[in-house]
Amino acid sequence: MRENMELTIVVVEDDDQDAIWICDELQASLNAEVEVIRCERDFVAKLPVLGQNRPDLIIFDVMLRWATSSEELEREVEQGKVPKDVIEEGFIRAGLRCVARLKSYDDTKDIPYLVYTGLQTNNFTEEAIHVAEIITKSDDIRPLIAAVRNKLARGRNTK
Repeated sequence: MRENMELTIVVVEDDDQDAIWICDELQASLNAEVEVIRCERDFVAKLPVLGQNRPDLIIFDVMLRWATSSEELEREVEQGKVPKDVIEEGFIRAGLRCVARLKSYDDTKDIPYLVYTGLQTNNFTEEAIHVAEIITKSDDIRPLIAAVRNKLARGRNTK
């Protein structure tokens, strides 16, 4: 599966247009094989696989859905599985919870990651800013590509 690809990158992003754009740019700029995970529930389910088949990098959006459909999300809130106070306009800041889960498992805690979000950094708590390197989304993908290259280069230099 990685025959001609040098890198494997996982993108945790629920916006279809953003996911397609990010994937296309990573494939073109970095010759990367890219997998998209669409919501927090799917990321949690995929953690054991990520531990076994370690990607070179994971890119997280912050405002993720818990589940892939808004009906499922509403049902989770009604059942008390998802707290109401973490939902903003139908979305949850689940990307940061995904980062915390990634870091909490021995098999995945050292997988490099970035946070790529439309939120401004002043919307984050001090703790969240220390959790991840945050790149702000814009119409220009070059800052993300540069951050990916830098993150991967730092990882190679520490091995």
